[in-house]
Amino acid sequence: MTGTDDSQVARDGGQPVIATNAPSSPSTNLASLPRSATSATETSDSSASRARERYRRIFLSTLIGVAARFVGLATTIIVTPFAIDLLGVERYGIWLTITATAALLGLANLGLGSGLVNAVADADGRKDIATMRRAVSSAGSALIMLAAAAGALFATVYPFVSWADVFNASSTIGREQAAPALMVFVACFLIGLPLSLAPSTETGLQEIYVKNAFEVLTAVLTIVSVCVAVVCDASLPWFVLATAGPQVAAQATNAVYFFGRRHPELAPRLGSIHRQTALELTQVGFMFFLIQASIAVAFASDAIIVARILGASAVPDYAVPAKLYSFAPMLLGLALTTLWPAYREAFARGDRAWVRKTFRQSLALAICVNGGAVILLLFFHDELLSLWVGSTITATSSVIAGLTAWTLLNCLGGPIAMLLNGAGLIRFQAMCSVCMAAGNIVLSIYLTERIGVAGVIFGSVIAHSVLVVLPSAYVARRHVLPRLPATSCPAST
Repeated sequence: MTGTDDSQVARDGGQPVIATNAPSSPSTNLASLPRSATSATETSDSSASRARERYRRIFLSTLIGVAARFVGLATTIIVTPFAIDLLGVERYGIWLTITATAALLGLANLGLGSGLVNAVADADGRKDIATMRRAVSSAGSALIMLAAAAGALFATVYPFVSWADVFNASSTIGREQAAPALMVFVACFLIGLPLSLAPSTETGLQEIYVKNAFEVLTAVLTIVSVCVAVVCDASLPWFVLATAGPQVAAQATNAVYFFGRRHPELAPRLGSIHRQTALELTQVGFMFFLIQASIAVAFASDAIIVARILGASAVPDYAVPAKLYSFAPMLLGLALTTLWPAYREAFARGDRAWVRKTFRQSLALAICVNGGAVILLLFFHDELLSLWVGSTITATSSVIAGLTAWTLLNCLGGPIAMLLNGAGLIRFQAMCSVCMAAGNIVLSIYLTERIGVAGVIFGSVIAHSVLVVLPSAYVARRHVLPRLPATSCPAST
């Protein structure tokens, strides 16, 4: 560590790059790969020890994450038929559409959560607790202000929008309950926005297993609350509260535990709020925001496109099979997500050989998990859907073909995205994602009008493969991986 001020910023090729000795978030190009101040003196034994610790955390986080997802899977299996019976097809479609907007509402944090992950992981690689505390406190204050601003904006717009028409509801009860159901969901989200500080910090510290443990609590609370809602014959707004409220309760409990007992040295403090740190987090976070916004617009809008073109009753024909196919990528994502902060911390320590080895292992894992799931679902998707939701919802061959292609595409896209995140190539990913979102919407609307529900799936597959996966694979292959064994940082591209 040098005595340079936290706000020092270098410039490389006209692009802003956080100085490597500054305790701030990474840049968004290849020059941002941090140079570790200790990498030159670090012994092979200490490097091997740290590598084992990374693998231990990855394994533990993945193990608990898999357990959490199986509990979540049980929750989905239990909730889905109850929801259809309680709400009916149209109100169930409205509920699916509302919950699909979670990704869109997630944009309210302007990428601060993801920016905090990189900032904490980078500082953790340098064992700089003061910088981590500044980042956590600054991000927390920003999240509170964003939640307040978003709440005020929604309260202003809410009375002037015909939400029943937005969801294309036709029944009387569906039109009456659509607006209050959305209001309940938004309220739960806004309360949870500042509480997301703890999971982001846990991710940056590679302690994702703590976050995953509280996801188990969320799933258990959701099962209990849904059962209560069914017994009470709850309306759509109350059912939304029964499914969204438990996450808020679990997040609050996590925040108290993590900052109160596990890492009190990182607990947000007014005196640790730093304006320059908040600005740097915002700058890096904005690149993540563009990525998140593009993904949300491209993929979370699928249900909205189907509802607007084919009606809310057609949404389950897309959403339920998509959930069935999402289980394998979801489980794979548990392992891949743990690699992001591990890559970042490894770059900060100069342990690039570990990055190369781990990336290759992640590709092999993705092929095994998603490939096995695709083979299983190709033969047994009808039986699984019938066992799950009965004969109410069926999947056409075109929907199955599109979901198969999407799952296989994830074998390459997921591992590469985590590598580029750890390398700090955020600006490049943002550019690709923005182009993908525009192409995806156009293709999804065009194809849905011509081939039906499967159109949104094929629109996503084509846009994502051409505009994101292929360019990202090229950059990773030509500009990141070949340079990893060297002790010096890759050159800017």
